[in-house]
Amino acid sequence: MSNLLRGGFRVLNAEGARSTRRTVASGFSLQNSCPGIAPGEMVKAVSDGTVIIAEAGDTTLLGVVKSVSYVGTDGRRIYNAMLPAGYTYAGGAHIMNPLAPIIEVWEGPGLVYEGCMDASVADVLTRFQQGFNTTDLTATSATSVDSVFKTSLRTLNNSVQTGAANVRILEIVQAPDQDYSAQYCRVKFTINEGIDSLNTNASGV
Repeated sequence: MSNLLRGGFRVLNAEGARSTRRTVASGFSLQNSCPGIAPGEMVKAVSDGTVIIAEAGDTTLLGVVKSVSYVGTDGRRIYNAMLPAGYTYAGGAHIMNPLAPIIEVWEGPGLVYEGCMDASVADVLTRFQQGFNTTDLTATSATSVDSVFKTSLRTLNNSVQTGAANVRILEIVQAPDQDYSAQYCRVKFTINEGIDSLNTNASGV
């Protein structure tokens, strides 16, 4: 049996949580040939208040994309979409601009997420134990978005992180369809204190 690569990251404790409407700068660019921003992606806020995809090694994370919508070439708003890299629009980069894309983001301290672990070694349980406390996002790539179903395919890597690790694994998801000796084992995780851009006091005070 093998595990399926699920659609990026999702929030598990959405009840009582909030999603915030964000946007991107016109003509935004992405690294590593990533084709666009899709639901299930991890994003960060940048200095102008817009969001961009969070890359491996980033020291501030905002949260996970809940939904994406933007205005198509025919003037109609497209929902349940992937926002293509380099998308341009007229006017300011703020959500009051009717032409700006809307990126709904699950954000806030204490949220628990689920995602797949990109463990290419023989025994995921061994790597999970070694990297139990902290790990990182995988880097974006040309295949980090499912362009058919319009969802992110980002995962957590299987490296033991020290220093500026950005997420903490809480537990492996226990389910009948999990193959614990295969790649893409699903885990629960949270953003580390001091890495969450809404909770930047690393001391936890």
